[in-house]
Amino acid sequence: MPTETRYMRNARSTVNGLYCFELKAVNTTAMRTALVSGLIGIRVWKRTSGGAETEITAGTPVAQVTMGAPVGYKTNTWNCPETALAETDSIVVRAYYWTGSAWALLRDADGNDCVFQTEQLGTTILNASTWTIYYYYYENSYWGWQWGSSTRASRIENFAYGAAALYVPNRQVFKAFPSTMIHING
Repeated sequence: MPTETRYMRNARSTVNGLYCFELKAVNTTAMRTALVSGLIGIRVWKRTSGGAETEITAGTPVAQVTMGAPVGYKTNTWNCPETALAETDSIVVRAYYWTGSAWALLRDADGNDCVFQTEQLGTTILNASTWTIYYYYYENSYWGWQWGSSTRASRIENFAYGAAALYVPNRQVFKAFPSTMIHING
């Protein structure tokens, strides 16, 4: 079962009909900023090849942190439940901020939604694991959440998917050698 660090990248692509930022195992080199202070968090969905989404989180942002001084990484965790997938499903992560009265989808400084998506995972399971989410907070003449570079590597650690491969012999093997015993000494 692969367990990876997934980076919130400053690159966009279309997967399963959704054009958004990428969530991949390799980071980009140029950072991106969302101007925000205060409370932020994420919500998580699985997305089918047809574009249908099913939320994995319970409708409220998880792994919430307060964006504010000091500069640096803010971290929190979320217990991702085991989730059945189709091999063509992707995982979508949306970042939200607290307005003071409700949660709203966060946008970057250029007005793009802060939505991140994996490639089609090619597996039938998102494994139960504790994700650690790193948000990079920066302030200078402006303040906000940054991602997309080695020094602003906002990311999800312990992203686990896919069961370990298990070899199940084909029936033809047994038909071809019906009386042969094989002993394996470990």
